[in-house]
Amino acid sequence: MAKFIGTLPQAQRRSLLGSLSATLSPVARQKAEMEEGEGIRRLAALLEKLPANVTVLLQPRMGWMMDGDCCVIGPGRLLVIAALHWKGRIGTGPDEEWRGAGGTDLGRPDRRAAYFARRLEYSGHASEFTVEPVVVFTDGPVGFRGPEPEATLVHWHEALEVISGAFPDGSAQVDVSELVRLLGGK
Repeated sequence: MAKFIGTLPQAQRRSLLGSLSATLSPVARQKAEMEEGEGIRRLAALLEKLPANVTVLLQPRMGWMMDGDCCVIGPGRLLVIAALHWKGRIGTGPDEEWRGAGGTDLGRPDRRAAYFARRLEYSGHASEFTVEPVVVFTDGPVGFRGPEPEATLVHWHEALEVISGAFPDGSAQVDVSELVRLLGGK
């Protein structure tokens, strides 16, 4: 089982109107779950299955206003993962932001993860790792129709296979104390 550092975000409490609309509309349900942080909670449950030589840093932070969902650190590799709790078709808006059903603004999780990864590489603290940005869709299959993403896109049904494939079992444990200190692991 992977070692976890940090805490999951607290789920916001849904209002009565929000609960009712989420019951009646699949888009409202997806939107509410996404805003409540369901993606990172589902991803954390999946990441528990990774081998013991892997460290998962929840809610890493680099400096002011640069935070991520999680970093998965193992022998020779570091994945900066953005969890997007969405399924269905994703297109783009006028500023290349990702748009889901009903015109829901999904932001640019690929850019967030890629920027975090680039800054981490630039810091010099991850020089012994191959740093890779990843977006995991945690609600189901996605039909992405947009510009070339800046991060690897992983569908939920293949997430465990892709992530565990990046960290072979049996390799030695790596010292992540410097990265934990840098990224504010609590």
